[in-house]
Amino acid sequence: MEVLGVKMQFFTRYGSDDKVHTTVWLPEREILLTTMLWSSPPQLYSVRGDVFRDPREWIEGLKHNRDLQPEVLISAAARPIVGKELIQITLEGYLDGASYVLDQSLRGILGGKGPNELRHLVTFPAYLNETPNNLQNYGEISSYAPAIHYQCVGWYDNDAANLKPVAPWDEADRIVPLMGGRDAVLAAAAEAMEKKEYAWAAQLVNYLYRLDPEDPEVRQAKADALRQMAYVSTGANDRAHLMSQALALEGKVTIPRVIPPAPEVIAAAPATYLDYFRVRIDPEKSGETDKVLRFDFADGSSAGLHVRRAVAEFVTAPDEHYREPDMTLAMSGETWAKIYLSQATPADLIASGDIEVTGDAAEAARVIDLFDRYVQEEAVVVPPAATSPQR
Repeated sequence: MEVLGVKMQFFTRYGSDDKVHTTVWLPEREILLTTMLWSSPPQLYSVRGDVFRDPREWIEGLKHNRDLQPEVLISAAARPIVGKELIQITLEGYLDGASYVLDQSLRGILGGKGPNELRHLVTFPAYLNETPNNLQNYGEISSYAPAIHYQCVGWYDNDAANLKPVAPWDEADRIVPLMGGRDAVLAAAAEAMEKKEYAWAAQLVNYLYRLDPEDPEVRQAKADALRQMAYVSTGANDRAHLMSQALALEGKVTIPRVIPPAPEVIAAAPATYLDYFRVRIDPEKSGETDKVLRFDFADGSSAGLHVRRAVAEFVTAPDEHYREPDMTLAMSGETWAKIYLSQATPADLIASGDIEVTGDAAEAARVIDLFDRYVQEEAVVVPPAATSPQR
């Protein structure tokens, strides 16, 4: 199409880190506008958590960019490049970096390597490191290969000993005595720090942290190790996680594990958030409960929860459910938001008239109380330290 007299061609087939990528090509001027090229390797996995980013999509998109043979490349995620030859060299080095991570990960999988082994085996050869756009200043490729392994063949590394591992806290409880106890582990971690073996120091002290995350000496030892790891990390994402958790261990920052939606968002779609609410059922509290709750919201929508012991089934259409509701709760979206965010108890909202219950009101309140409450102070990555030393 023509935009202000300039011919433009739009390509939407290939994605990068998003699912709505668009490459724009100006054929008469040989100018390419893209977000396929970054100032760091294609981020095939985000440590903050994201859906799988298929390397094949990014690779094919880069091939498409290269084959257009642009004279000028303008990227939203890197410096612009001028000159057909330089662009071709840059794109091929970048394309080969992404292809290397994918193919060597697959090669390792065929060789029986597990995700943690791939983390250490898939590293750039020197010539790929020399491509400026392959500088690992945002993400680090050590975290990409495990994600590819999980997507291709799952978490199992083909070592049968890892099929039934003991729980992490159980492992720590067993291994710390074998290492000579708390003080011996701390001494070993300090020795590792002296040798600049920061990752090993963090791994050692983590056994103690699992046993007592409020131990001030353990927290500081872990913070020291994470801080040094941050100092030598090239990737901004890795460095941010390491440094932030070091500060949190020292009580200087708080890192939320969960950031709930705003009340207005919940109130605008109460049935949707009733569905999300189901995963908060506490199986230890629910016991033998078998109750159907119908929710009639002020916006005209209705939905339900069928609590069957340890499971809460979301009922999209209560009128079509095989069981009649035991209780019906009528409320506004704003009232449901208060329950969802644990800003008020069901009993209080029933007593105030914000919730009108048909059926046993006390039983309705009890069933809703079977679900986890959101407590902001507890929804953190690193729990706060005790006010006084425990040791």
